[in-house]
Amino acid sequence: MYWYDVDPDGWSPADVERILHDAGSAAPDAQYAMAVLVEDGRHVQQDLPQAQRRYRAAAERGHADAQASLARMLLNGWGGANDPVEARLWNARAAKQGQRRALFNAAQLSRGEPGAVRDPAGELALIVQAATAGLPQGALEAARRLRHAQSADDRAQAWTWLLRAADAGFPPALMELDRWCNDDPDVPVCAVRAGDALLNAAKAGYPPAQRWLGLRYWDSRSPPTTWSYAMWKQIYDRDPDNPVLSNNRPEGARWLTRAAQNGDGLALYNVGILATEQNERAPYFKAEYRALSLDAVRSCYFFAAQIEQIPEAMMGLVLTYRDTGEDDRFTAAERETLTNYWVGKVGELGAFDSRDAWRMMYSDWRSHIGTPEPAFLRRGISGRDTCRLDPLPGAALDDR
Repeated sequence: MYWYDVDPDGWSPADVERILHDAGSAAPDAQYAMAVLVEDGRHVQQDLPQAQRRYRAAAERGHADAQASLARMLLNGWGGANDPVEARLWNARAAKQGQRRALFNAAQLSRGEPGAVRDPAGELALIVQAATAGLPQGALEAARRLRHAQSADDRAQAWTWLLRAADAGFPPALMELDRWCNDDPDVPVCAVRAGDALLNAAKAGYPPAQRWLGLRYWDSRSPPTTWSYAMWKQIYDRDPDNPVLSNNRPEGARWLTRAAQNGDGLALYNVGILATEQNERAPYFKAEYRALSLDAVRSCYFFAAQIEQIPEAMMGLVLTYRDTGEDDRFTAAERETLTNYWVGKVGELGAFDSRDAWRMMYSDWRSHIGTPEPAFLRRGISGRDTCRLDPLPGAALDDR
């Protein structure tokens, strides 16, 4: 509903049947509903070109929601060619009618116009209009822009907008509430709201929140994930049985796996690290979760490298090609080609120090190996669904 101004997830079979029945009507509402149905793809086969055509048919008859959606598709090249000029025209028409997504997008689009001069006050005014019209994205963005304002009133307003977005169940806002409260635990609302914010964002299916929650469960004492003592104590004093206050590595593994399965690149990388670590420790320590094959570990790093361009994931991938103990599908020459390719990609990202011998060694990798075919790069890569941490019975459960 944050994307379309309607909620396709709530449509019943009868709703879908009605939308399909009315699809032949020229009525703008019928065209818009059918466009949402085929763009969303949860109830019928996704068809982006058809979605764009139907949005256009409704937009041309003045349907503001369709105008905003058509602008979005044109801007991103979904269902047809990318056309930012026409996208701005349709978005402006929708914004003129007060369409909340169009107002929000107008603030973002104004920065991309050729020769445009930044107008932060004007952008904020559009964002606040969108937020006032009930758009959670607008409320969250207004909060972010006002958070560090000089005026105490503006900073207070930032919290008001953040809570409005969180009250709407908007997962990024719930995750932001968790972070703000950890930075500012003395804000009165934090003791009441922060304890469940990240958990609720994760339950709503937001992959970054699932990853962050998984890491907090995994080791709440780790600096990147820990609550500040003041925030932890406030939540504990009010709700000592809140599970988010405990270390629970099996639960952390489950949430990290959910995030990885949902395509979160950093979660894929973290699963790969933890699986590699357990495989290395296996001869000496009791396993906490089912061992992953080399193909599965390689897949974790591969998809993390593809999705997020994480240099460390690329180097983890390199190490799997150097592990000849389990995998004989590659010749020595093929391993060298794959190693050169991925180390070269790391160098392109600037992840090596300029004095690093690795960077100098692979700086001209393309002239030696060219660009491998995608099918070759995917050899030894299993599906993303194999990158998972499945806790074993009796796995460690750490208390607070």
